Amino acid sequence: MPTVIDTSTYFPMTRGTKMHYTMTVDNEPAVSAILVAAEDFSSLKHVLFYLAGQTISGQIEIVLVGPRAADASLAELKLEGFFGYQTVAMPQPGFSAAEGYGAGIRQARAPVVVLCEDHSFPEPDWAEHLLRAHEQPWAAVGPAVRNGNPETLLSWVDFFMGYSEWAYPVPSGIRQHLPGHNSSYKRDLLLEYDTALIDRLEAESVLHWDLGRRGYQLYLESQAVTRHLNFALFSTWFPLHFWSGRRFASTRGRGWPLWRCLLYVCASPLIPLVRFRRIFAEARKPGRYPGSLLRLAPVLLLGLLLDGFGQMLGYAFGPGDTMEKSAELELHIEKRVGVSPS
Repeated sequence: MPTVIDTSTYFPMTRGTKMHYTMTVDNEPAVSAILVAAEDFSSLKHVLFYLAGQTISGQIEIVLVGPRAADASLAELKLEGFFGYQTVAMPQPGFSAAEGYGAGIRQARAPVVVLCEDHSFPEPDWAEHLLRAHEQPWAAVGPAVRNGNPETLLSWVDFFMGYSEWAYPVPSGIRQHLPGHNSSYKRDLLLEYDTALIDRLEAESVLHWDLGRRGYQLYLESQAVTRHLNFALFSTWFPLHFWSGRRFASTRGRGWPLWRCLLYVCASPLIPLVRFRRIFAEARKPGRYPGSLLRLAPVLLLGLLLDGFGQMLGYAFGPGDTMEKSAELELHIEKRVGVSPS
């Protein structure tokens, strides 16, 4: 294992953020795992447990992004066994996940970065398979996804709305887009976006489509598997899908001419029906769902209608305050499942 040296040195970051850099003396990490916390780093202890259990944990750099006061919670974390770690302090409260990931990517030391969530728990060989796939010229490599809280109907609906295309079991292969906030990238390609990176990360599918337009290919590695905790509370699930739909559409439509935005506004009522058909086709594949899909259909359609209405407003009027509202739910795991995982 490399020796860890705390240099206690601060380096300026974009947007005035400063970083406390804990570095190693041996070579460079193979992959940097970016984790974002809304308040303090104690919310990341569960996903760090799974990262520490990786077969190549000694090659992983941990990049912890949070508010300025988050370092006080570092003592609660077990960071031994990794290549090293660093913390990145965001200068303003209420930052979005995209802003946090962007800050972490800029400061990461490895040639490959992987976005991690406090509610997505990778299986032990996840990082190894992602890195092996990155030996090929793929711009991004994504994992297969399992439902991490399969006990409720709502969690299955939420899971299929977000991850039906990559739901385990799924074959490896080239894809047009990959699981958002759970995929890995060649860092240099992301840095080429410069100040536009955060906007792309607000709706990662837009980033993936843009990489494709630039001639790069994305790959789904089915042997890299993560278990994703999905929303299981109607009180948070309803508003999130409306906000997410509006945020996605406003990000996708940024820079479009007025006629194209109006075209998508008019077509928005069709979006729920098109997505329902696609999601249902994916969910019915062998091994995807253990029960009757007819039970999921009404709630799935309701969620897609909320998303579609949000997209219509996003194409017409932009994001509004959905960035802030979405961030409030995305970065608080207890608002996702009702309680923090044990």
